[in-house]
Amino acid sequence: YRDALVFTAPDPSLSGLQMQHTLALLEGNIVPSRGWGSDHHWGLIADALALTHQQVEAATRPEDGLSQQRLMEPNALTQARKTLTGPPIVRRGSTQISVVDQAGNMAALTLTNGEASGRLIPGCGVLLNNFLASLERGPDERPWWIGRQRLGSLLAPTLLHCRDGRRMALGAGGSSRIRSALVQTLVNLLDFALPPDQAITKPRLHVLGQDDDAILGAEHDLPDALKRRWPRHRTLPDIDMYFGGVQLAEWRPSGPLTAAADPRRDGVALLG
Repeated sequence: YRDALVFTAPDPSLSGLQMQHTLALLEGNIVPSRGWGSDHHWGLIADALALTHQQVEAATRPEDGLSQQRLMEPNALTQARKTLTGPPIVRRGSTQISVVDQAGNMAALTLTNGEASGRLIPGCGVLLNNFLASLERGPDERPWWIGRQRLGSLLAPTLLHCRDGRRMALGAGGSSRIRSALVQTLVNLLDFALPPDQAITKPRLHVLGQDDDAILGAEHDLPDALKRRWPRHRTLPDIDMYFGGVQLAEWRPSGPLTAAADPRRDGVALLG
């Protein structure tokens, strides 16, 4: 590693094999000048360890356990290195894709890739949603699962037609916070006439539970009167991914297309 020879425990030491794989991923990628303990340094190590865990699972067979040959297979190792140095790895959380075009066509798609189904639509690269991971739950926290009926879902891709002719495609990831994130974004857009970027980034609240057990959570300090009405409350000093991630694309009868992404979940807005 870095022109040094590293001797460690061989097979059947699982740790030795995993160290070999992780160091192979890190080889040549750590830049010391970016600082010890930096996001670059620790981020690479964390992602490399996680990738090794994935590759170990793929290289393990019931009949012979973990194979060094399978774990260090050149093509798989090359692909893992590309993954490590590519865009940040998102390990959990639903994804919202909102699209509009110049003709006013709109599409809103919410994907449950946080708890994926493991099935792709052939030829499309689109992951089928896993409704078992996004079931609505009843007061006892058990899923509302009724026989002979389509499964309920927390997903809510949304289209908006405004009086002034504007059209928007929007939606959110965030499990039970999807509805509260979208309701507050719509209130910000329609009641307060905020532009899309501000409508999305304004602090949010969410109510968890019901009746006397309900807890009010917010990304901002609450008015005193509201604290008295909701004695069980929690506040955060800044926006947080817990409160969902809204992505929005807007079409206007005249003027350019616009888009807004939620920084809570590292959303991205692209215009082309």
